[in-house]
Amino acid sequence: SGAGTQTAALAFAFSSSPTTITQHYDGSTWTTVPGTLPTGQGQARGIGTQTAALVCGKTPATFEYDGSSWTSGGAMNNPRTAQKPGGWGIQTAAIMASGYSSPPATIISNTETYNGTAWTETGHSVVKPIKRTAVTTAGTSSNGMLNGGGEAAGSNDGTAVTQLYNGTAWVTQPSLATSRINQQGFGTSANGVVCSGYNPPGSVITATEEFTAETTGLNVKTISTS
Repeated sequence: SGAGTQTAALAFAFSSSPTTITQHYDGSTWTTVPGTLPTGQGQARGIGTQTAALVCGKTPATFEYDGSSWTSGGAMNNPRTAQKPGGWGIQTAAIMASGYSSPPATIISNTETYNGTAWTETGHSVVKPIKRTAVTTAGTSSNGMLNGGGEAAGSNDGTAVTQLYNGTAWVTQPSLATSRINQQGFGTSANGVVCSGYNPPGSVITATEEFTAETTGLNVKTISTS
C-alpha cells in the first residue's frame, strides 16, 4: 500500500506476509524510516500524503501517520480485503467502498467516510459491488471513482464497470475498454487514468486507459408568446 506524490511518496503494509515496515520516497530513492505500523496490514488501502496518511481495510483497525510515527485511529464499521478495497481522500476526509470480508467471503457494497476521528456509514451502496478495485483519487470524500475489479468473492473474473461518487450517490459511467482486476488508478473523478492489471483468463494488461467524465450541455433559448 502507499500514499503521497511522485516526489514525496509513502509505502507500507507490503509483502505476502504483511510487514510493519514504512518507507519514504523523495523522487529518486526509497528509504526505510523508523516509524513502523503497530501490526502488519497486507491488502489494506493507503490514503493521503507522506506526512498525513491513513491505512485501513483488512481489519477494522485504522492507523494514522504524521510523517514519522503511526497512531491508532477510529475503527472501521466493515473490514474489507481483496487486493485493496476502494479508498481515497485525505487523512481527515476519507472514504472506503466495495471490497469483501473474509471469512466468510462476502461482497461489501456499502460506503463509509472518515472525518479524522471516526468512520460513519453513508447509506450509499455502490451500483455494482466489486471485489477488487482501482480507484482514481480525489481531494475529498465526496468526489471519486471506482472501476474494474472482480465481481464475485473467491473468483478472478474481471469487470469493466466504472462508477462515480459525488457524496450523495453512486452513478455509472462509460465502461473501461478492457475488463481488469488488480489494476492501478489515479487522477480525479473527472480525469482519471487506469493502467496495468490482469484480464482472466488472459495475461497481464499493458494498456493504459484515460477517463473523462460525462458532461451535460444546456441550450438556452428565449421563448416568446403573442
